Amino acid sequence: MKKKLITATLAAALVVTASLAGCSSGDTEKKGDAGAAKVDTVEDGKLIVTFGPYMPYSGEEGGKAVGLDGDMINEIAKRLDLDVEVAVTDFAGMLSGVQTHRADVAIGTINWTEERAKTAFYTDDTYYNPPVVGSKEGDNFKTIDDLKGKKIGTVTGYSFVDAIPEIDGAEAVLFPRMEDVVEAFAGGRVDAILLDPLVVTYTAKQRPDIKLQTNYLEAPTPEQVKEKPGLAALLPAITALYAGNESVEGALTKEIRAMYKDGTMAKLITEVGGDPKEYMNAPKEVTDRRIGVDRKDGWTPPSAELKSE
Repeated sequence: MKKKLITATLAAALVVTASLAGCSSGDTEKKGDAGAAKVDTVEDGKLIVTFGPYMPYSGEEGGKAVGLDGDMINEIAKRLDLDVEVAVTDFAGMLSGVQTHRADVAIGTINWTEERAKTAFYTDDTYYNPPVVGSKEGDNFKTIDDLKGKKIGTVTGYSFVDAIPEIDGAEAVLFPRMEDVVEAFAGGRVDAILLDPLVVTYTAKQRPDIKLQTNYLEAPTPEQVKEKPGLAALLPAITALYAGNESVEGALTKEIRAMYKDGTMAKLITEVGGDPKEYMNAPKEVTDRRIGVDRKDGWTPPSAELKSE
């Protein structure tokens, strides 16, 4: 999620608030060969997956994970010949669930940060949340300059709050909840909205009455970010799966890279309304952030293999 770092203080949240339900994937045909190697999960044969309800990235229907990250983890588990068990909680609860080894992995567009990388094991990059602004139909915002002088709605605490004051003449209009941002847009109280990109696309589909248009923004250049550091919030955000140990991380990473190469990742992104070209690529200055933190020199993200083909 495009939020500033939230400290996982609710250590017991997963036990108190989680709703657990089994979902078998063992009867389906394996597409990969990683299932031949044992994965060190909390429970043998299971992958306990925790997340918060945040569609279209993550949700639960009938005990099954849904949304982009849900579909992704279901596909990975199938390839690993593991049954998925879901545990629905809040953001702090899902992080602490992994950290205390009550869940194997947390999903749901979790941004990679250096701070979080110290508390668990991130997989290789799953996708990149590109900078997206929602606008009225016909307001084709493509660059940061197009937002000059606009009233821009977002959620208090989101990192976009740092970016808006860096745009000449723009006014940040803050709301406590994403739903409040959408209603402000519907009522004409803001000119544009900054939310996680698939949320904008999903809202446009769910609320055709408000005539919300999805605009992919050109990412700020290194020179722009150097001059105005707050604009870094408009760079593509690295997302990855947040795993509890190296065995789980390694197995998940192997399948993520395979899904990039065989077209599965592009298919899943397209199915939720995203553009694979936008979600599967990021500038080198973004992907290189991991080197020296939780990746060694010479590491390249899954997207690099696509570019070399």
